Amino acid sequence: MPPVYSSKFAARIPTKIQNFMTLYNLPYPRAQSYDDCHNEFVQKRKNISNSQTLNLLSVNLYACLASWGMISRKSLLMQHNYQVLTDAVKIVCNSKYDWLVDVDVYSSGFNKTNYIYDVTEIKNRLLNAFGKPAPSETLISKIMLITLGCIPAYDSKVKATMRQQNIKPILDCQGMVDIIEFAKQYKNEITAQMKIYNNQKINNVMINHSVMKYVDAILW
Repeated sequence: MPPVYSSKFAARIPTKIQNFMTLYNLPYPRAQSYDDCHNEFVQKRKNISNSQTLNLLSVNLYACLASWGMISRKSLLMQHNYQVLTDAVKIVCNSKYDWLVDVDVYSSGFNKTNYIYDVTEIKNRLLNAFGKPAPSETLISKIMLITLGCIPAYDSKVKATMRQQNIKPILDCQGMVDIIEFAKQYKNEITAQMKIYNNQKINNVMINHSVMKYVDAILW
């Protein structure tokens, strides 16, 4: 069963986004780690062949993942330093995926088939890069959200809301069909929030989030 529009859920979206944005009002806000790291990838992805850039982006990604709980006891990243992410950084910075950076699923030029194909390809390439033990889907999706801004992060809180909204809580073809449909059903509510917050500063942090970053905040 695909996602179904709910006026009650739609009415909660402004509050959900407002609650997320209040995280930026804290001193030295953790939320800023996403913006700092994402902006570094947007600005430097075309220079990935430079070893210093590769090193810098790997460090930034490691720190951002740590700030969002991905480096904890028994986690894959807990066993390694930031260099375990260098192959992942090379993958997401491949020029083939430039079009996925902050992709606008509302654009008339958006191609759902290509989106699903490329996101699936990146997921599989990341799985192969990490090898065994296989990284969690939470880690894979957070890497893609932070570096590309093209999908929500499939963590436990987001997946719980996905189930409530009839979104398949797995990053596969049907899951992506569902998340795109969800974004389109709530287009008016999401774009209204984007108009309020994007290109505005909160506690000196410039907010410029993609559609999927807003979807992530709504589902979180």
